[in-house]
Amino acid sequence: MIRQLIISFCCLLACPSLFAQWATVSAGGNDTVGALVMSSSVGEVMVHEMGGGGLNLQFGVQQAYRSFVWVGARMKGRVMYATTAGVPMGQVQVTLLDSGQVLMTTTSDAAGYFDLGLVGGGTYQLQLSTTAAWRGVNTTDALVVMRHFTGNLVLSGLRLEAGNVNLRGLVNGQEALAITRRKVQHIMQLPSGDWAFQVPPIEVQTGDTLVNVPVSALSYGDVNASYFPNPAARLSGEPLLAAGRLFTEPGERFEWPIYLTEAMSIGAMTLEFLVPEGLEIRGVEIPGHRGQSMNSPVEDWGPSAALASGGGHLLYRQEGDVLRVSWFGLNPLVLEKGAAILRLLVQGKPGAMLRLSPTSELADETATPYGFFRLAAPVPGHDSWQVGLLPNPTATTANLALTLPGEGQLQYTVVDALGREVHRGEQVYTTAGYYEVLLPSQTWASGTYSVSLQWQGRTSTEQRMLRLVKAGS
Repeated sequence: MIRQLIISFCCLLACPSLFAQWATVSAGGNDTVGALVMSSSVGEVMVHEMGGGGLNLQFGVQQAYRSFVWVGARMKGRVMYATTAGVPMGQVQVTLLDSGQVLMTTTSDAAGYFDLGLVGGGTYQLQLSTTAAWRGVNTTDALVVMRHFTGNLVLSGLRLEAGNVNLRGLVNGQEALAITRRKVQHIMQLPSGDWAFQVPPIEVQTGDTLVNVPVSALSYGDVNASYFPNPAARLSGEPLLAAGRLFTEPGERFEWPIYLTEAMSIGAMTLEFLVPEGLEIRGVEIPGHRGQSMNSPVEDWGPSAALASGGGHLLYRQEGDVLRVSWFGLNPLVLEKGAAILRLLVQGKPGAMLRLSPTSELADETATPYGFFRLAAPVPGHDSWQVGLLPNPTATTANLALTLPGEGQLQYTVVDALGREVHRGEQVYTTAGYYEVLLPSQTWASGTYSVSLQWQGRTSTEQRMLRLVKAGS
């Protein structure tokens, strides 16, 4: 065993960042030098954690003791997302390198901290990676990139690196376009990958006992370091406000305008709508711009005259029941209250109102996001009211989603496949607009249910029958 210990310590002595000295101490002695002490009598080794920046190792050889002393520093650090306040980043893999050689790998904890242990004097590098989701990026960032390109603001440091999404060493209109294409999910990856990290130079000097290494992180494309889009602008996914009626015939194409509820000067928009089932978006326009669909493959546009002139690009993509719309421009859209911010060319039979996702954001020409905002649209359809079930099928609860044209009384009942009544809703007084009524279907057995509704308006009484499928919970 003594021979094996001597061989192990001889291997340690080969490390260029360590040095050793011989010393003889009394049998059973213990000497505390540096950060870690290992002491022993013959055949026994004990380890005690201490403070400081060195390592003293002692082991027994018959009655004489040999003492190896390593002097260096403990290297620790923290990974933070580079917002103004800073957000800790856990589960980041941190690898310590010395001239390209891997010395140590660890992972940051939930608070962003990591510990790389003891190192000797010298120059080191860190290599970082994470599987965390790409975040914080939307069309407002594309506008920031264009403002940097035209000299209206200056990106530097990590924010400049985060704009280099095409890895060309340039940050201009092509980078802005790549950000918007990723946001509408026309492309699922950027050439740069998802994460950029900034690490200061790491120099360990003789006499250092502790070296703290602050690491900053940004998602590629998040050049305004928002981490999330402006929380004040995040909506609850509520439907658009009802603004009049839009009579349509089933299956025909129709134009569906979407209105502002307050005056705005808009430099960037990131809008995500939940589209009623059965509707297909065939076109999107904003004042002065016709959108380009990202549902079919397109060639890489390369340098864009529209971008260079400040005109921007309007991109959209529908995937299932989600419509994503992205636009930015150096020349803002100056719109009055009640003006149409969008016009959708739609085909199909509408059954409910559009809903706005919490990820939606509007920003002004300086790329400053607006606070809470709401949009409005006319209620479409040949019928005087619309109703749907969300979700359907369901394993838990479901909602009756109704858009009603005016004042009235709503009542409904639910029966099972055998015609037995399982639920009767309370009568509800309604005005024009959108309503959701919760069905307690989590208590019902699996099967198909019929939902009968009656709405009594001022001049008419109308009825609807819906089918709800309750799946096993």
